[in-house]
Amino acid sequence: MTSPPPPFPLVPLCNQTLTAPSSLTPTERALLKGRPSPADEDILYRNATTLPLSALVAKALATPPTLTPHEAHILVHGPAPRTPAEKASRLQRYLALTPTQRQLLDRASDAVADKEEKRARNVAYRVLQALQAEASTSPAPARAPLVFPWERTDWVSLVREQDYAAWGFPVLRTAYCDPAAWLAFRARFSALAAREMQRLAPAVADRFRVPYVEDEEALAGAEREGLLAYYTRLRAEGKLAGGFDWGVFGSVDEKVLEECGAEEGEWVVPVWDAEWKEGGGWVRGVGVQAGLVFAVLLPKVVRGEKGALESLAMLGVDR
Repeated sequence: MTSPPPPFPLVPLCNQTLTAPSSLTPTERALLKGRPSPADEDILYRNATTLPLSALVAKALATPPTLTPHEAHILVHGPAPRTPAEKASRLQRYLALTPTQRQLLDRASDAVADKEEKRARNVAYRVLQALQAEASTSPAPARAPLVFPWERTDWVSLVREQDYAAWGFPVLRTAYCDPAAWLAFRARFSALAAREMQRLAPAVADRFRVPYVEDEEALAGAEREGLLAYYTRLRAEGKLAGGFDWGVFGSVDEKVLEECGAEEGEWVVPVWDAEWKEGGGWVRGVGVQAGLVFAVLLPKVVRGEKGALESLAMLGVDR
């Protein structure tokens, strides 16, 4: 046996709306619209936009471009949108009506609908659409460049605190067979250094130098022991004082000149740890990609990180 439909107390009001709409009070119209009383609704709109609904409607119809995004949103969605639970409960009550009752309620609701308010809501909806379209076609905000932990600016402050007249990364020349290739290397490496320092440490970039150490008699063909001994002597004589004595240095042999002279491909620079001692420590130089000398190695050694060169072994090749 089918249960009888629930009572529908709005039947008389719906019939009155369809037969004598002008006789309805504002509160009765609000009841048919499923909205608060006019006085309560006016308070909600004023709290949300500082304007009553009537003024907001007039603004949307007269000067749509002056609607703020917030005002347009309030016009479209209302000052107190129903929660999902409230919407579900309202829909459940509506579906519980008989088809005849739903048709009667729909006709009465349409009859009390404010045409100007409806037009204003349509205007506000188009304003929101235009704003969304503008946002989707606007250039995306520039992303901050990826900064590795060792690129943080705190290492730059350490250099600044020392107030070096100049600072940098020394390079020892061991290949003397091709002067032109050596000059080409110096030009390319110096340009790379200037570019990376300007990117990573603009506050101290103007004082950065690459001391190119040339001593054909002592360094021609020098390998690990000869390089370390020569660098140790430079330190002892005070020729690498201040901002050039970081305990690491680079060297340039024939292979480096060849790789640097190639038009394509990456090239590496052998980097050595001056603290190496026989029987322990870092026994081989590490071939470090040229750009990483400035972007990775220098920030590490300036901060005094232990094993800075060892940590780069995976990025290069042993020499």
